[in-house]
Amino acid sequence: MSERYFGVSKSSYFRLVNECLEGVLDETESDNEEMMGARALPVFEDYGEVQDVMNVNFENEIEQIEDDFETNVESLEIEEVEDEVESDVEDEVDSDVENEVESDVEDEEDRVCEDESKLLKDLRHLVISENCTVSFTNKILNVLRDNGHKELPKTRATLVHTPRSQLNLRNCPPGDYFHFGIEESLLQFPENSYPASAECIMLDIGIDGLPLSRSSTLCLWPILASFSNVKEVTPFVVGAYAGYGKPFNVDCFMKDFVEEVNDLHRQGGVYVTKKRIFKPFKIEKFIFDSPARAFVTNCYYHNSPTKGCPKCDLSIFISADGKKPKNYATEIGLLRTDESFRLRRDSHHHSPFPTGLERCETVRMISDVVLDPMHNSFYRVLFKIFHISMVRTAYILMYMLYST
Repeated sequence: MSERYFGVSKSSYFRLVNECLEGVLDETESDNEEMMGARALPVFEDYGEVQDVMNVNFENEIEQIEDDFETNVESLEIEEVEDEVESDVEDEVDSDVENEVESDVEDEEDRVCEDESKLLKDLRHLVISENCTVSFTNKILNVLRDNGHKELPKTRATLVHTPRSQLNLRNCPPGDYFHFGIEESLLQFPENSYPASAECIMLDIGIDGLPLSRSSTLCLWPILASFSNVKEVTPFVVGAYAGYGKPFNVDCFMKDFVEEVNDLHRQGGVYVTKKRIFKPFKIEKFIFDSPARAFVTNCYYHNSPTKGCPKCDLSIFISADGKKPKNYATEIGLLRTDESFRLRRDSHHHSPFPTGLERCETVRMISDVVLDPMHNSFYRVLFKIFHISMVRTAYILMYMLYST
């Protein structure tokens, strides 16, 4: 950058000085007296004095120019600031209007989405609760889509959120078994649910079979779990077997459940909720009816003539004619204990080696498996009541018939 002299470039500075000097030299002394009067320019003895005077005058002119320039700059800055303020105000007004319009549009879209989600939820609940067929549901969806509801899915699978990934079923003759998992089910609970605040996860396990069809032997054997001290929480499924008939092998049926229970006890607890909070874990009791208990523990059934009682070593009383009335002897039997069960002291009661539920390392086979009052007590009582009522009804009918 060139050197500056009094706010101008070097060449411009010397050009102005030369012009001033030429004008001063051309003027005569008389002309100066007439123009300036009493303030006539003095007579300079040499060129140096003239140059000093011209420098002072030039400096004054430069200062005046700088003052004018600063004034113009200030006025321009004020105008620019005013323009910026006006533009900012206009932008704010425009942005407010745009935001209001966008908010109105978003509110309208949210309202439409809420209506659509409500329609989807109601339609999904209707299809599931009424057990609508696939073809019927697809036809209804096509009719609704043709009449403006383009947001609805085309198929029943998308509507009811049918899992697209294929389940890894394990062959368990004569059917198949799928294990949902205890820990995997507990991880699905919300963060503010009961498992997050519980000091210890105590579960009750229930196993039983139920038929799925009246025209075939298709049945379902679920493994259910519920919280021991909280009855308000819905039980969840740990595993499920489905097939034509109950499982042939109890070890095959209980394999995944037994392995997971042993793993949870070895690690000292279980992770719960989506935050994966670690909690102590314990199975409080197992709840079966008598046939399911005999199947899962691989013991004799409750009506077996020899050693069928799950709590003592008494046998069913058998009369001399070989008929067995379904009652036990009146004498006091030897109570079974968890230790005696594990040591196989009564070889006639169970299998000669651990199978089924007994393969769980921490399960107490006598204390943790509760009695079933339905088959042990109520079933026989109801049978006797029904028998007595039927006999009395028969006597009354015979009396009415012969009395007429």
